[in-house]
Order: sequence, then C-alpha cells, then structure tokens
Amino acid sequence: MDRRGPHPLPAAGKLGAGRQVPPRPHTLGQPQGLARPDPEALGAEGPHRRALLSPSPCRTARRFHTGGRTTEVVLSADPSPWLDAVPLATRRLVLRQPTFADVPRLALYAGDIDVARMLVAVPHPYTEAHASAFIGDAIASNLAGDSLALALARLREPHAFIGMITFTRQGRAATIGWWLGKPYWGRGFATEAVLAMAGLAFRDPAVDLLKAGAFEDNPGSLRVHEKTGFVRTGLSSRASKARGATVSHVEMELTREAFAALSLAPASAKGGV
Repeated sequence: MDRRGPHPLPAAGKLGAGRQVPPRPHTLGQPQGLARPDPEALGAEGPHRRALLSPSPCRTARRFHTGGRTTEVVLSADPSPWLDAVPLATRRLVLRQPTFADVPRLALYAGDIDVARMLVAVPHPYTEAHASAFIGDAIASNLAGDSLALALARLREPHAFIGMITFTRQGRAATIGWWLGKPYWGRGFATEAVLAMAGLAFRDPAVDLLKAGAFEDNPGSLRVHEKTGFVRTGLSSRASKARGATVSHVEMELTREAFAALSLAPASAKGGV
C-alpha cells in the first residue's frame, strides 16, 4: 500500500495475469458523462492531475460534456501501451477501468482512517465528493496515456470495487502504488494485484524500473513489496494528509530484470500475503 521491448514479459501463468475479461461497454469508464475533476476536492496534486493538465506539442485534446460543464482531456499522440490489456484478470481479481459507480465504495474504504493514515495524499475525512473527483481524474489520466489507474474487484464480483492500483511513468521509471479496503486485507489480494500491474507496466519497453514504498509503520505493505520483488533503497519523510504529520517512509524499487527472475521462481518460493 503506498502508492514497459525486446525483453520478454514474464510468463502470464506464473503471475496469474494471463486472462483478459471481455469488456462490458457500460461499465468501463467510457468518456461520456465525464465531469471535470476538481483538484481541491481530490485533496492532492498527484500524478493524475499533472497528466491531465500538462499539454505538449505531441498531444491532442478531446472535450467531453456533462451537466453543463466541459472537460478537456489532453491525449498522447502515441497509443497507450497498456490499455489494450485492460480489463485484466488474475486468479481471483479483475483490474479494470474505474467508473463513477465505484464512488460510494471508494469513499467508504478510503474514508476508513486505518486505510487513509497509510496513504500520503488521502485526507480524512474522505467524502464522496473526493471520490468522484478522483475517479474523474483517473479516467482522464488513463486517456492521456502517461499513467494508469485501475480499480480492483474480485473476479466473481467485477462491479464491486475493493481498492485501487496505479502507476505513473516518469522517464525510464514508473511509480506504482496501491491500497485495498480493510475487509480485504491479509488475503493475498495485494500481492496478486501488484504482480499483475508490474507485468502490465513493463509492457512499455521504455520502463526499466518501478518505484514504490510504504510508511515504516505499515509492515503488511512492506511485506507485499518484498514478496513482489521490491528492494529497499532508503528512508525518506513524507507528509500524511490523514495524520496531519510527517512520517518515516521506506523507499523501494523493482527492476525489470528482478521482476523477470521473480516470475521464473517456483510458486512455493513466493509465498502469499
């Protein structure tokens, strides 16, 4: 919890990420109905806002209308190297585009202080207004092509949101982060989602490194990092909005080579969280 090609991708069967779920047109966050996200309601400057608001000469813009308001989304000239694989199914989960139908459950789970205090940019209390703004921002960012934010759900209940996982590309590296609602802790879902998302991130041949981390007082998340191949690179201090304090933060990294080696390891050597 915190926060792609000559090299072959790790075997999908080892990751549990080889199956794609047929898309449901009405559930996958289509542009229609997209409202302009309010960064103040989101409560963070985050990578999704930067991707939305940072045009460049190689980008084009598309406008969407809803409720009398207009959203302009800046799109990359190059197709996303990731979206053609979404939704993505693992053994028990589906990683899919977030939708505004996810707002109530997003607000419920992110509004739990035990979740929020382990995240950097999530305020407490966290309302449906925050959640709606975040979903709009995430959809826009996915379209822009510089990052990917996916909702997590159980495969047997693909419409029931249980958490988020995201990454943002920055040069040769990408920063990945995730969180799950408290009812879904300790069941191995985070490990399963991170392995699938890392495989998806490394589809981009320009990405050689994933960066991540967790607060030092979050041992569960640190175990997930280690079980998915991340290594500690140092300590930093980061402000937690929910705590209203600066907290010691463990910095982690995962290289493409280390991820490939992990995928070839016997399943019994990886364990589960």
